[in-house]
Amino acid sequence: MRPGFYGPSNLDYSGAVKLSLSFPLFNQFQRESDVVVAGVALHNAEAELRDTQLAARQALTDGLGQYRAAGHRVASQVATVEAAIEDLRVMSQRYGVGGSTLLDVLASQTQLDQARRDLIRARYDQRVAKARLEALVGRDL
Repeated sequence: MRPGFYGPSNLDYSGAVKLSLSFPLFNQFQRESDVVVAGVALHNAEAELRDTQLAARQALTDGLGQYRAAGHRVASQVATVEAAIEDLRVMSQRYGVGGSTLLDVLASQTQLDQARRDLIRARYDQRVAKARLEALVGRDL
């Protein structure tokens, strides 16, 4: 045979296979410490998930409440504008027949202007509340 091959002329070949296994019996409680740390990390992650879910539910509840309250304010302001329009109409008629002064008509006009501003603000608040809900939900309502 050629040199370098295993065979009867090769003296380096011993015909034995070695297998070694190492298992530490005591590692200064490192395994136990790792188990405890993993358990605490799991508990913290579960608590954080629960807190996030509750915060999302609270934000949805708050947003829905703001939207409904804004809707009620819009309805109330519509009624206020209608009442102010009627008051201005009555004051204008009374002024026409001499039953009220120009100051009364101007006061009624000022109340109507204020009622219209309040209605615009209420509608704006309702749209902002709706936009917040849409952002929270992630789709158009």
